[in-house]
Formats: sequence, C-alpha cells, structure tokens
Amino acid sequence: GIMFDYNDPGPGVLVDNVTAGKPAAKAGLKSGDRILEADGKVISAMNEGETPYMNLLAKFKPGQEITFTVDRNGERRKVKMAGE
Repeated sequence: GIMFDYNDPGPGVLVDNVTAGKPAAKAGLKSGDRILEADGKVISAMNEGETPYMNLLAKFKPGQEITFTVDRNGERRKVKMAGE
C-alpha cells in the first residue's frame, strides 16, 4: 500500500503515495513522509548503500509489526505497522 519516489537519493525512502485502507494508511503514513528507520535500523536508501530499505524489509515476516521512524515536515515520529 506504499508507493515510493524511486528517484529520491535518500536518506531513507520518500513516500510518494499511500493506498487508502491498507496497513500503511491505517498506521498513519502519508505522502511526503520520509521513512528513516525500520525497528531501529537506519535506512540508507531504497536499494543502495549500507542498509537498503528493500533488504531490511525482506527480513521481516508477514504480519510482523514493524516500528518505522519517519520524518514528516522536519518532525520525527514513530509509526507502527503490521504487514499483510
């Protein structure tokens, strides 16, 4: 339920769009949020760097709750989400 800006160089990953009714939207993620961490692990970028988002998410199991640290307009906040 999340679409990312794949051209964004980071840090983290920039949320481009969130699908209504999906776990990301229910957790409160919004377009423009920048996901910086997943369960305390810093995200370097989508597919590059030391800790890419895609590699980190591959380690989680379906239904497992993940706490994301996001930057929304310069303010850091925690968002908990369980994947489908």
